[in-house]
Amino acid sequence: MELQKELKGQTVVILANSFNPSIFNQYWLVSKEFIPEGDIQPASVITPGITQIMTPGFHMLVVPDQLQFNYTGDEKFPFQDSLRKTLKPMMEQLKEVPYRAVGLNYVWFVSEPEKSMPALSREMFCIDGAPLYRAFQAEDARFGSYLSRDFGTFRLKLDVKPVTIQENESKKEFLQFAFNFHADFDPQHGYRQLDESLNKWNECLKEASRIMDLL
Repeated sequence: MELQKELKGQTVVILANSFNPSIFNQYWLVSKEFIPEGDIQPASVITPGITQIMTPGFHMLVVPDQLQFNYTGDEKFPFQDSLRKTLKPMMEQLKEVPYRAVGLNYVWFVSEPEKSMPALSREMFCIDGAPLYRAFQAEDARFGSYLSRDFGTFRLKLDVKPVTIQENESKKEFLQFAFNFHADFDPQHGYRQLDESLNKWNECLKEASRIMDLL
């Protein structure tokens, strides 16, 4: 049986020396037309030290040294549209922020219904005969992997490990394939390099998808 693969997470993480979380308040977001007023949900939190904005299409968390922009998974609100209409214009408005780095992140869950996680992860990642793996010959052992290489202006990192997810009343195991495309910035050109990196979102997603298709 073929592997079942599902893209479960898409996130942009932006690192900076000095975000001001309170700037990302409802008045600023709506008046600048970054977010329609009706999209900001009551669960949103705005304080001097942390801001969390909840919308149907994305969740945004801002603390002094980091901004996380997460896709909710709702197909009615494509993540690329949120990047184009909300994240990129916000960053353009805040060009003076000393941006340090960005991570473009994509997470797949992989399973095979007819195989247990110990069997599947052993088949994919155990190296028979290697000294380290000889210490993990138990039937309940699980395996993963870490790989990295350059990809254009990014360092591509792939972390694979078994995870357990609560689904309704039961728990289910998956192999989690977490792709991180990381780029560090020159402090003098932080905004320009951030904008260039965000413009490569689809390119990085295509490369991660190509790698997943090899399975």
